[in-house]
Amino acid sequence: MKTKNRSVKWFGIWMMLPGFLMIILLKIYPIVEGISYSFTNRRLDRPVNSIEFTGLQNFISVFQDKKILGTVGFTLAYAVLIVLLSYTIGLGLAMLLNRDIKGRGIYRTLILLPWVISNTVTAANFRWILNDRYGIVNRSLIQLGIIDKPIQFFANRDMAKVMVISVGIWKTIPFMVIVILAALQSIPLEYYEAAEIDGASFWGRFRYITMPGIKAVTVMATTLQFIWNFNNFESIWLLTSGGPSDATMTLPVKIYEEAFLKNKIGYASAIAVVVMLFMIVFTYVRFRISAKANKD
Repeated sequence: MKTKNRSVKWFGIWMMLPGFLMIILLKIYPIVEGISYSFTNRRLDRPVNSIEFTGLQNFISVFQDKKILGTVGFTLAYAVLIVLLSYTIGLGLAMLLNRDIKGRGIYRTLILLPWVISNTVTAANFRWILNDRYGIVNRSLIQLGIIDKPIQFFANRDMAKVMVISVGIWKTIPFMVIVILAALQSIPLEYYEAAEIDGASFWGRFRYITMPGIKAVTVMATTLQFIWNFNNFESIWLLTSGGPSDATMTLPVKIYEEAFLKNKIGYASAIAVVVMLFMIVFTYVRFRISAKANKD
């Protein structure tokens, strides 16, 4: 019997081995290599044998770079605003779709469309829709007499920031709606019925039943979306490439620019390591606070 159990155990291990090796090859190895490069002067335009160990010089340069501060600020604002606004809108839509309304199944299906469309297609569509020469938005506004000349959505610094954040919100709302809707449906209706009998108002039921009932999902969804949007590269790069004048520059775009446009792999790796450490600390603190709140 022991021999059979041991054979089954080893069979399972061998079955998992290919997947484990792929994880090492595609995830762990690049991380280790990136960390090692962050302590060197590695450049793409120089041979490998010219690599020299520079210690913490790249990290010192990162914290001394004045442009990094503005990039960090916009990256945080980009991620936080998308999470807050998409969660607020998603919560409202989820509560509406949780009610017994006609065509609810169709609405639930349609609201998923922005989520399933790839970032590349989304960015290309919005570049076309908001184009100042042939975009449907500018053309419609001019025909309606609302504006006299096309709006430069991606040429103006403030407007570009608003646009990239708006696209991020549009892309994130479906995820929020689906996960919140699933949490809402897990709350027993008896709680609401009892609250109504006791004379609780809508806001009372929302505060003491709805929000506690979706608390775990809220922590999970907001944490994941903050991490995903903080590390989002495709949307920003395809919409503005970090412009105009670095107005929409985020850390992932900055890393790409330093590594593949300026060939400074070592410096870019140092930025990436700092971002990774920040993500680890943020996730740890976020779940620690959540766990402490649940105990209280």
